[in-house]
Amino acid sequence: MAHKATDLIAAEFTGTGLKFTTGEIQSISFVEAGFNGKNSSVTIRFISVDEDNDVKVLTEDFIKVPDAARDRMYRILNQQNRKYKYVKFTMDEQDGGISAQYDFPLRLADEEVGPVAVEIALRFAKIIDDSYSDFMQSIWGGR
Repeated sequence: MAHKATDLIAAEFTGTGLKFTTGEIQSISFVEAGFNGKNSSVTIRFISVDEDNDVKVLTEDFIKVPDAARDRMYRILNQQNRKYKYVKFTMDEQDGGISAQYDFPLRLADEEVGPVAVEIALRFAKIIDDSYSDFMQSIWGGR
């Protein structure tokens, strides 16, 4: 059974013409949508774990950083985290995958969840796309 926020987000995505899928894993439900920018393509997930309108927004492993570039990448990740207040970029120490999370506003009314999710999806995809070239320059040794 999908959680309430998942249904609200899916309904709004349908109404705005965004292509998406929904799914459930154990007690978690999610909406997943792909976005293409000038520099990158990412899949963004809106994850609900209960009937509250508390949603986690994330994209995982959209870049894999080779071992040789990881020290340089930490500086760029910190720079981007300071630049974008609501986005948190992280790198997995094991495989070098870069992920990002976005803070979903808490205590939204049901009628706000869908429109806010659309706005966050578009803003989140743009922030990732804008940051992508800095990440790639770091991998290539330019920064």
